[in-house]
Amino acid sequence: MLKLSPSLLLLLSLTAGAAESPETSVKIPEEESQQQYDNGSVSNQAEEVQRSLGRDTELFFRQCYINVPPQVKDPNPLPIEQQPINIEAVKLYGSPNQLTYEEDVNLTQGDKNLSADKLTYYIEQEKVVAQGNVNFHNGQVTLYADSIERQLKTNETSLYQTEYQFHGRSGRGDADRVYDNGQNLYQLKRASYSACPPEDNTWSIASTTLYIDNE
Repeated sequence: MLKLSPSLLLLLSLTAGAAESPETSVKIPEEESQQQYDNGSVSNQAEEVQRSLGRDTELFFRQCYINVPPQVKDPNPLPIEQQPINIEAVKLYGSPNQLTYEEDVNLTQGDKNLSADKLTYYIEQEKVVAQGNVNFHNGQVTLYADSIERQLKTNETSLYQTEYQFHGRSGRGDADRVYDNGQNLYQLKRASYSACPPEDNTWSIASTTLYIDNE
């Protein structure tokens, strides 16, 4: 059962009486009315200024690109050709000119990581060819491919049947071939590109040849 205190009953009777009395009205002084109008104008102006400044792009990115890996700079100060290479695998076959790794292959060099089913390292050419379920990533991009060729001296890389996602910003798609010149310029053949968040295909472009210049 709902119980009302005496003070609450008194308040209810007063408000009821005020509502029934035709002479009861509230008049807002002209100065106060003008002040409320001015405050509304100030509020509208503040909203217009906020809109003119634009949205917080960093907050927007964190909300809409939550599944995009962050961009991370390579902490290693050494040039790529001076960074040591570490390769792990279940099986290893060797000859004077090349080494072949198989099963759960994982190569690391600085902030770069390459995994695949099979990897062949050509010693004299300092070239790596990886095949089968290839996954390459560093602090700038993640790529999945059927196969990949990488020149360890120049950092030039070619990937075939590739899906890619840039880190810390928009940019994703696929391509029959992706060529990275090692200097932040990508050439994609028969490729698609979209700046939409992952799993959002509101718009994309397709091209026979597509260039992405990170600089």
